[in-house]
Amino acid sequence: MYGVCALNILFWFMSAPDPRFAWGFFGILVSLSLAMIVRLFNINAKTVLILLFAFMIMAISNQQEYWRYMLPSDYRKGLTVYPSQLPFKEMQQLKLDSITLQVPLTNDDRCYYAKLPCSPMTLQHVHLRTGSIEDGFYGTLK
Repeated sequence: MYGVCALNILFWFMSAPDPRFAWGFFGILVSLSLAMIVRLFNINAKTVLILLFAFMIMAISNQQEYWRYMLPSDYRKGLTVYPSQLPFKEMQQLKLDSITLQVPLTNDDRCYYAKLPCSPMTLQHVHLRTGSIEDGFYGTLK
C-alpha cells in the first residue's frame, strides 16, 4: 500500500502538482503511518479515537476562527466552510471596439474582483463580430 500511494504521489507531482489532486493519497499515507504507530506502541483504540476527535475539533475551530476575521459578518451567516478571499488588483480600462475592457495593470493572469468584461491580457488582434459582446469575437493575424 505504501508503494502504491508513493507512486501515485510521484505521478501527481510530475503531472499536476496541485494539492487538491493528492489529498486522498496523502490521507491514506497518514492513516497507514498512524495505524503502524498505534500497533507498534500498542495504543488502545479508545485513546486513538479520543485523540482523533480532539484533533478534528481543533482543526475545525481553528478554521472557523480564521474566517471570522476575513469575511464580513453578513457574508459569513450560514457558512460552515469559507472560501478564500481574492485580492483586489488595480485595473486599467481599454477600449475594444464598442466595449470597455478591464485589464490588470500588473503582469497578472487573473482578473479577481474586477468589473466585467475583463481580460488578463491586452487583446490587440481581437475584435467584436458585431457591436454586441453576446455575438462573440474574431481574431486577425496582424
